[in-house]
Amino acid sequence: MGLFDDILKGLPVNPLLREKIAELEAKYAATETENAILKDDLHNAKVDNQELKQQIEKLTHKNDLDKVEVEFLKAISAHESLTAQAIAELFKLHLQRAVFHLQNLVNLKYITAFSAFGEASIHNLTHKGREYLIKNNLI
Repeated sequence: MGLFDDILKGLPVNPLLREKIAELEAKYAATETENAILKDDLHNAKVDNQELKQQIEKLTHKNDLDKVEVEFLKAISAHESLTAQAIAELFKLHLQRAVFHLQNLVNLKYITAFSAFGEASIHNLTHKGREYLIKNNLI
């Protein structure tokens, strides 16, 4: 049965001693099984932990705004609302460049764009936009 049997080969047979050895071997085998299960659990936990870290990384807010977009947020905050044309003129940018940055801000939910009756879209800060400016001490 293993190491204990090898030790006892030369000793006279003692039923009580053999019974205790059998119990110890059973406990040892149970411990080895539990150890293997725990190693599997640890491996699974490490894999889950890595996946969760990756999810956190994806969901964690990063400074995903460039300098122009931050300036746009500050300008919209100062004027309460602005059109793309007004922002382009204010920053002396090509209209399409301003529209591009404004759309990024809309996609990231920092601003909203509202248009009525075919007029130019008016851009306003969202709560997230105000929060960004406040948390970064920009207003």
